[in-house]
Amino acid sequence: ASAQVRRAAVAAMRRVAPLDDPGAVAALAARLEDSSAEVRSQAAEALADIISNGNMNALMMVSFRLQHAEPCVRLSGVDALHWMAVVRWGGKVCDAAGTIEESGVPMLVAAVCCSLEEDPSASVRRAAMLMICSVAKPATLETLLPICARLGHSDDAIRSS
Repeated sequence: ASAQVRRAAVAAMRRVAPLDDPGAVAALAARLEDSSAEVRSQAAEALADIISNGNMNALMMVSFRLQHAEPCVRLSGVDALHWMAVVRWGGKVCDAAGTIEESGVPMLVAAVCCSLEEDPSASVRRAAMLMICSVAKPATLETLLPICARLGHSDDAIRSS
């Protein structure tokens, strides 16, 4: 199918998928690996619209993409985590009862940091750091350490990201 058809499918799923539908979450997470940047971007945004706060299955599916061989897919994974954590959840992850789980945000930050600490792609490292800064408010030692560590890294490309 063409990129236009895949974009239309993502848009339709965004409109009609029931909240937290496992099939829709899996299908949209798979589109984070699409060959089209527009499809990947739409899928990242759509995921945030169809999941409830704290959907750990969706978090795991997206986090899995952070290990992908292609930088564009890892970047889409970071983008999806950003949409989920900041745009959808306002930087706070809640449990099923709606109680704010303070451990949720550091978990997201740690997942991105561990996966992308020395990513070969400067754009992926930069996106990860920007996502961490937008999620980790107020900043804590736990969230600042990975960023500070990059400032002293021996590789100029990592420091500059």
